[in-house]
This record gives sequence, C-alpha cells and structure tokens, in this order.
Amino acid sequence: MARSSAERIDIFLNEQAADIHVFRQILQIFLRRFLTSNPRKEEVFSVLREELLATIDSTLPVFSDPEGSERRKQLERFQAAEFFDELGEALGIETKPSLRGH
Repeated sequence: MARSSAERIDIFLNEQAADIHVFRQILQIFLRRFLTSNPRKEEVFSVLREELLATIDSTLPVFSDPEGSERRKQLERFQAAEFFDELGEALGIETKPSLRGH
C-alpha cells in the first residue's frame, strides 16, 4: 500500500529527529570524555561554548527574509545553550544563566 505524502513527511521528520538525537548524544559523550580528562575543563568548556555562540552570531543570514534569519539564529542560540547546559550539568560545571536569553 502506498503511503500518503503526510505519512512520508512524518517518517522523514522522525528519521531526522532520531539522527540529530543520536549525533547529539555521540557529541556529548565525546566532549564529556575529552573535558573530564582535561585539567582545565572549565576553561576549555567556556571557550567552546563562547566560540560556538559567537559563530552563530556572526553567521550570515540563511534566509533572504531578515525575520526568518533572526528566528533561525535565535533558535540555534537556544539549542546551543541547551546543549552546553546539559553538558555542563553532566560535568558539574555551572553555566551562565544568560546564555538562553540573548
């Protein structure tokens, strides 16, 4: 039986979400192991976080629509902050509360 367009889109979105979740877990495991073995883990953690956020802020617009580009950038900042909040918690590193609100 052929699947409807809505079913195919739903499957595609679920596959993408699963891939992102797996990649995020792999990255967190890698960074957790890397930072745990580093005597300057708080400093390295902070540099990684700040460099990522600065990169997001300096990225050229993705959309020709300035509002769409700004929404995308805000979402990326939020996701990055959430990622580092989770990683910091796992490492016992306190993160800056201002990261989510920029």
